[in-house]
Amino acid sequence: MSHNLHRYGTMDSLKDDYPVLSRPANGFNDQGAKAKLQFFAQAASRHNLVNIGVSRCGNIFTAGVDTIISELQDRRTVNVVFDNKKNLREFLRELIDNGYDLSVTTAGLMEDVLEICRELGIKPHSVNLSLGIFGRKDKLPSDEVLQFTTMCGHHQIAPQLVEMQMELLKKGKTTPEQAAATIGRHCPCGIFNTVRAARLFDEFLHRQER
Repeated sequence: MSHNLHRYGTMDSLKDDYPVLSRPANGFNDQGAKAKLQFFAQAASRHNLVNIGVSRCGNIFTAGVDTIISELQDRRTVNVVFDNKKNLREFLRELIDNGYDLSVTTAGLMEDVLEICRELGIKPHSVNLSLGIFGRKDKLPSDEVLQFTTMCGHHQIAPQLVEMQMELLKKGKTTPEQAAATIGRHCPCGIFNTVRAARLFDEFLHRQER
């Protein structure tokens, strides 16, 4: 199971959200994987990534791209996220053209990801689907808040932090972009999409003004 699988929202709200991760298989192809992972991260940075992160190191807001790349080790997972199909497509094309051979997991709307795979002439090894949320859903935050908190695969985004940013927005004390960046700092693996978050905050603000 991929930790970027369960992003919550309507199809329209997920139209600009494409997380990608790569990692070696420990004990199989992890020896010397550092250089390959660094190439993965460098390639992503050439195609307008929104965020990047490595657990135990940080994300684009707390560590920065250069630090993340320099501190990569053989047994690590690199996470990046893009906000449009074009950048994702060109990133994957660069990996293919350079013979990148570590595991790559790409998330997003299935139709979009499969379309890109066909265009690039590759066939997915497998497809994982999220079946939704079961159980005591009354214990969960609102659907509006879940759109933000589920963008962190390790669930390090507190619902109360999202709600606080919404209150600040209503009072004019922050902007959608600032609120998104504030929340994004708390996602250690770097798959929080601040572009999508800013858009969701902007839509929230416009609903309040009606």
